[in-house]
Amino acid sequence: DALGRLDFLSHLLISGNKLTAIPKSLPNQLEIFDLRCNLVQTLTKYDFLGLQKLQVLLLSKNRITVVEDGAFGQLIALEVLDLSYNPIKSLSRTSFMGPRKLKEIYLVSLKELIPTQEPFSFPAPESAHLEILNMESSPILATQLMEDVAALTMFHELFDLNLNHCRLSTLRSDLPRYLPRLHRLELTGNRLNCTNIVWLVKWLQALNISMQDTGKFRREIYNLKDICCKEATDAESFDEMTVICASPAYLSGKQI
Repeated sequence: DALGRLDFLSHLLISGNKLTAIPKSLPNQLEIFDLRCNLVQTLTKYDFLGLQKLQVLLLSKNRITVVEDGAFGQLIALEVLDLSYNPIKSLSRTSFMGPRKLKEIYLVSLKELIPTQEPFSFPAPESAHLEILNMESSPILATQLMEDVAALTMFHELFDLNLNHCRLSTLRSDLPRYLPRLHRLELTGNRLNCTNIVWLVKWLQALNISMQDTGKFRREIYNLKDICCKEATDAESFDEMTVICASPAYLSGKQI
C-alpha cells in the first residue's frame, strides 16, 4: 500500500529483492517496472490492474510457472515485455492479449514449457507493431511459431527474430513472405536439414544488414542496469557461432 501513495512515481526498479509476488497498489503513473531477479511464481489477471501507462515490464529470472490469461490485459501502453529465464509451464495463444503497442518481446530460455497438441497455439501478441522477438533457447515456442500461420501473419513489421539454439531442423520456405521487413534472423546452434536450402542461404545473405541500435533492449533509452545477475548462456555440444547442416549426409557438418 505504501507504493500506492507515490502517485507520480513513473520508474520502479526493484530487482533482486526476493519478492514472491507482484506488489499491490502500484502507482497508476508507472511507465517502467523492473522486477527482475526476484522470486515471483505466478502472474494473475489482477497483478497489473490500472497500469495503463506502463511501457516497460521486466520479469526475467524469477520463478514464474503460471501466467494467467489476461495477466497483461490492462497494459494498453506496453512496448517492452521480458519473461526470459523463467520455468513457465504453459503459454496459451491468448497469453499476450491486451497490449496493442508491443514492440519487443523477450522469451529467452523458457525450457520448461510443455508441448501442446492444439493447432495454432503460438502466444502471438495482438500488436501489429512488433519489431523484436527473441526466443533463444526456447525450442517449444520456436516449433509452435513455425507451425502457426495465423501467428506469422501478425509479424509483418518484425525486424529482428532470434531462434538461436532452438533445436530446429527445418524452416518453412514461405517464411520470407510472412516476414517482409525482417533485417536480422539468428539461427546459431541449430542443425538444419539442408535439402533444398538455397532459398534460406539467399535470404540470410540478403539479411546481412547492420542492426545499429535496434535490438539493444532500449537499455540506453531507459537507463536500466542489469544489477541482479549476469545473463545465463546455454552451452551446446556443437559450434555455437554458426548455422550447421545436419543432413543430408553429404552436407553434414557444413556451415551455411
